Amino acid sequence: MRKLLYFGILILSANTCWGEVSAWVENNPVVVGEMFRLHVEAKNMDDAEEPDLSAIRGLQVLNRSVQNRTSIVGTSITRTVSWTYVLLAPSSGNYLIPALRVGSELTSPITLKAVDSVQNAQQKVVRLEVDVTPGKVYPQQQVLVRLRIIRTGVQLENESLTPFEIAGAQIEKLNQISFQSLKNGKRQMITEISYVLLPEKSGTIVLPQVRYQGDEIRGGNSSGNFGNFGSFGNFGNLFQKRGRRIFST
Repeated sequence: MRKLLYFGILILSANTCWGEVSAWVENNPVVVGEMFRLHVEAKNMDDAEEPDLSAIRGLQVLNRSVQNRTSIVGTSITRTVSWTYVLLAPSSGNYLIPALRVGSELTSPITLKAVDSVQNAQQKVVRLEVDVTPGKVYPQQQVLVRLRIIRTGVQLENESLTPFEIAGAQIEKLNQISFQSLKNGKRQMITEISYVLLPEKSGTIVLPQVRYQGDEIRGGNSSGNFGNFGSFGNFGNLFQKRGRRIFST
């Protein structure tokens, strides 16, 4: 009987998940007079009471919704409560969404900027980064090249890249990962593509300019998949209204 009891305790311990809370906005900066969403999410919390938004000064809270969901992966069970608030900034400037309490946990504060529509268009960025390691090699020695597509404040579909070809070297795609990063309450969507490069002879190798193209789309949420490079696909039908075309090099 004792052995069975100990075994049961071990199983419960293995399945225990720590509670965590997070908060983010879909856009930052936001446009004055246009609605945007604030998301607050609590995972594996028994005391996940709705946060109090009364400490948010200057922003108008227009609507709210709540969703409960449970996911089971193997023996791990994750319980999630999500609150979504529709907010509006009545004037330009900086707003603070303070740390919000959910049960015994606090979210990170968010500094939000409200701008006019022209300023907002300038803040929507697609940026390319390239890392090369090591910088000096011998012929036929492998070089790792990482290309990152970082999308900030913009959602896109029909994404494509120019072919990554280098004269005087063999290049092969290793893998590709896509993930989201939260920076100052604003989500960045990042796709990282890794290549291995083999120089064929001594000399200097110049990495070619890589050109990115994508169509901006508006009117949906930011919870879907993204970064389907390799097959150069799109994000899927996440949005209802298409915006401008964006290029980056």
